[in-house]
Amino acid sequence: MSVFFDHINTHIRDNNLDRQLQQMDAAGFVVRNSRVKSPAGMVSGFVDLTFTHLKFLSVVDECAFNKESSANDKVFRKIARPSGLGVLGWHFINTPEYATPGVELNGVHYLPPTRRSPTQLTMGPNTIFDFEGLVLCTDDLLNDFTAWQATFTSVGANAEQVGPMTLQVDEQKFTWINSSEYLNQFGTAWESVDSPSGKIAAIKVLAASVPTAAEHLRSGGFRVIVGTDKKTAYTLPSKDCGFTFVIREANPDAHYGKLLPSIQTLLAS
Repeated sequence: MSVFFDHINTHIRDNNLDRQLQQMDAAGFVVRNSRVKSPAGMVSGFVDLTFTHLKFLSVVDECAFNKESSANDKVFRKIARPSGLGVLGWHFINTPEYATPGVELNGVHYLPPTRRSPTQLTMGPNTIFDFEGLVLCTDDLLNDFTAWQATFTSVGANAEQVGPMTLQVDEQKFTWINSSEYLNQFGTAWESVDSPSGKIAAIKVLAASVPTAAEHLRSGGFRVIVGTDKKTAYTLPSKDCGFTFVIREANPDAHYGKLLPSIQTLLAS
């Protein structure tokens, strides 16, 4: 069974959705023009990648938010960090906390023609074109890794351990690090939060050109560290943006051609 991620959620702390999306546009992403009303007094804006999108949630009705929002919404509104993923081809509507520790995972099912199969690559000036996975930070590495592995296996996903703390699920890779490793890589202390969904440290993305991605991200205000091989990079955590990126260079046409048949099958099911 194939598993692909439809979207990644993050909250905007200052409620300024337009400012946040302008920053993403300046950083070379493909920003969707439309805004969508969301539950609990929120509105959503989107950045599109080829097979997924980044979803920014902003509060527009404080009264409705205070009355109707979940405990997670209230926690993650205060910090700049993703909390949830929508997944295509999942057997659960919502996974229990123990099944995917550190992430709120929701099954997504579209009714035609709401979600159409992508007919071309979605890639902005920064050449970032798709989601590749997650970096999760936890000091309970073995328990969290084992729980995710068991959950993917239970739903028949194509999951394979490809490193001591890395799990590959189809073309997506999930890596678990501890708080010391986070400090060494990102130069700041990991901040734990009062939520079982607060362990997403970074989003892995693919770019056609890492130097080009770095140039545009810096134009949008991101602080970027490029690897010595110029094929990898990462952004430093920012309180202004809900996403920290780990970037790897890849061939967009080969990636698109490899994944498209599986995505089409999922969307048609």
